[in-house]
Amino acid sequence: MKSKLIISIDSASQRFFSSQGFLAYLYALCVSAVFATSADAAEGEKITFVDHVQPIFREHCYVCHDTDGKSGGLAIDSMSAIMAGGAGGDVVEPGSADGSRLFNVIVHTESPAMPPDSDKIPAAQIEIIRKWIDGGLLETSSSVAKLPKKSAVGEFTPTENNRPAGEPAMPVDAWCEPVLTPDRAGAAQTLAASPWAPLVAIGGQRQVSLYHAQSQQLLGILPFLEGVPQVIRFSRNGDLLLVAGGRGGALGKVALFDVKSGRRLTTLGDEVDVVLAADVLADHSLVALGGPRRKVRVLRTADGETLYEIAKHTDWVTSLEFSPDGKWLATADRGGNAYLWEAATGRPVASLSGHKDAITSVSWRADSKLVATASDDTLVKLWSPDGREVKSFNAHGGGTLSVVFTPSGKLLTAGRDRRAKLFDSNGKELASLTEMPDIALSAVATTGEKLIAVGDFSGEVRLVNVEQKQPAGTLAVNPPSLAEQIAQQTARQAELDKQLAAAKLDSQAVEQRLAAERQKLAAMQAELTASQTAKATADAEAKASTDALAVAQNIRAKAEAAMNDSRASVDGLRTKLADLQKQLAALGASVAIDGNSESQSDGKAKEETAKQEAELQQQVDTTTTALEQARAAAAKAQASFRESRDAVQSASDSANRSRKATGEMKARAKAAEQAMKNPPDLTALEKGLAESRDKVKQLEQNVADSANHAGKLQAQQSAFAAEPQQLVAEFAERSAKVEQLAAAMKGAEAAQAATQTKVDALQKQLDELQASLADVRKQKMQSTEELADVASKLEATKTRLKEREEIDALRLRVGD
Repeated sequence: MKSKLIISIDSASQRFFSSQGFLAYLYALCVSAVFATSADAAEGEKITFVDHVQPIFREHCYVCHDTDGKSGGLAIDSMSAIMAGGAGGDVVEPGSADGSRLFNVIVHTESPAMPPDSDKIPAAQIEIIRKWIDGGLLETSSSVAKLPKKSAVGEFTPTENNRPAGEPAMPVDAWCEPVLTPDRAGAAQTLAASPWAPLVAIGGQRQVSLYHAQSQQLLGILPFLEGVPQVIRFSRNGDLLLVAGGRGGALGKVALFDVKSGRRLTTLGDEVDVVLAADVLADHSLVALGGPRRKVRVLRTADGETLYEIAKHTDWVTSLEFSPDGKWLATADRGGNAYLWEAATGRPVASLSGHKDAITSVSWRADSKLVATASDDTLVKLWSPDGREVKSFNAHGGGTLSVVFTPSGKLLTAGRDRRAKLFDSNGKELASLTEMPDIALSAVATTGEKLIAVGDFSGEVRLVNVEQKQPAGTLAVNPPSLAEQIAQQTARQAELDKQLAAAKLDSQAVEQRLAAERQKLAAMQAELTASQTAKATADAEAKASTDALAVAQNIRAKAEAAMNDSRASVDGLRTKLADLQKQLAALGASVAIDGNSESQSDGKAKEETAKQEAELQQQVDTTTTALEQARAAAAKAQASFRESRDAVQSASDSANRSRKATGEMKARAKAAEQAMKNPPDLTALEKGLAESRDKVKQLEQNVADSANHAGKLQAQQSAFAAEPQQLVAEFAERSAKVEQLAAAMKGAEAAQAATQTKVDALQKQLDELQASLADVRKQKMQSTEELADVASKLEATKTRLKEREEIDALRLRVGD
């Protein structure tokens, strides 16, 4: 088993060791080297280039790949040549045969297969080459194994929109102590906003400040001691923050920071002039940078080596950006020239010609189908990836200094007219969002485009509400000291408590009002239901009354008709009776006349007269009887008529009352329906209550976050001085333990050597010593691992101490 203690030192960011710590560190390295050598020897013969691999290469490969031949730019007749790689880059990856191109072409899993036009070399030789690469590419038996090239930058597998799978990164463990606190802010030319989190980064004096966009709370400080940041960019998934800059004519660097911890992951580039443009590829594997040297260099983040250079520009490189899908790289310069390149290879794709002055900014749309360039010639131009100009429009009088695509595809710009503006993708101005005190240098969108941050030449960074086009706060380019932050946090905590109490009262008031309005609405609904029911009942009663009136009127009509018929019958019978009486009287008169005359009438004539008289009398009697009956019927019909007339009057009165009641119920129902047309606005109240509750919840979260942040600031203030001493002491303790174990192991090894001559007689004692030696080795390995852990912690502390020393020195210089 191998054990190695490896401590890497970044000279730009580490603290000088104290005398005791430095000696302990050197001693640990020496002890670990002794342990590693002993462990290697115990494992048997090592696979080395000189002893095992070179003869295989000589047999099969030197015809094409020696120093004289170098087919494909690759020679493998020496370790230095192998490590230099070929025209396509590295060919071996220490510790990973399967990840090494050299091994894959030997086993014919990649093209071109080697040896060409031939079968694979023998399996036993392939296995030797595998073990050699997996074992760390040892050149000789005394060589130290090479470690795999591992990037300190976490890889990211790009998605369609590059959104991370989990929660977007927000600072958690970042330190909040500023490097410098100048009295006056410099120009706010470098701003960046996380694509997924409410986080804004601002470049200042040798530092970058991280702010919560909504609460405007300072969340962390990232030291950039190399100089003033000229470029700040979040990675496409928001996990990394790229900071680039340096000192003009002296130094240029690019640093990548972990957003959550605030830890610097790597430092890339060794430029002799300041870096003015930089970006990191979506998968974090490449970083591109450029500046006054007129070159663009693309570096691997894994080892910092240059993948390729672009020397096309004839003036300072002022802006560059990888496309979100990772396919293209857009670069631009002070001479108004812009180009598109393949991101992976640097091969030219298109020349973007048309600007008449310096290009100040480049930005890709989220779908990688459009790239925008802004220029001091006032124009913003949109280009397709094939180099075709799609749109050109004037954005800012005097010059456009910044352009960035928002997530929704709009264009946010800033310019010399002191304004920040929003355009659609066709160049139509949607809004002039704010006017700054001085030249607007940069603008970025955050919190789902609800807020924008704008920085100007005077050093003001203003937050603007996009919908209201009103200022929403300011962020400090020069953040306050840790002590001032603690005081501010205490005051903020008290203010948040007041706001929370007020918000709770508001929420209760809204809730009570909503309850009252709900009761009012319930009463209105009950009234509407009752009035509708009463109206239906009144309608039914009115219908019944109307029906009864119709029946009564029909009966009255029949009774009236019957009474009229009876009256007519009586009148007819009266007339007939009068006629009969007249006839009877006439007949009696005639008989009297005949009886007084002297005519000689026979008895037959008298009988006939008597008969007529009897018949007439009978008719009179019959008619009189019929008349009496008719009179009785007429009286009955008249009584029936009077009864029906009274019934009609009663039914009419009832119908009138029903109609009146129906009218009243209709009016009541109409009033209830009219009232229900304008019910209490419960939706607005419920929305207001939800918003009020959300506000309370947010304030409660803000209070908790504020308390946590205050605790974090207090902990940083108190722990900063104590942690280094503690770790140094622990490191020294572990070093002493390793020293004791090393001495014990040496004693055990000496005892083992002394007993080798007495193996037969002292076999039992030898076994015990070997067991003891194994235990000591086991303890040693455990302690070495513990020591490595402590060393790692100490390394991080030394980083902070180094930064503190440089910060203190910088403050002294600034103070002088």
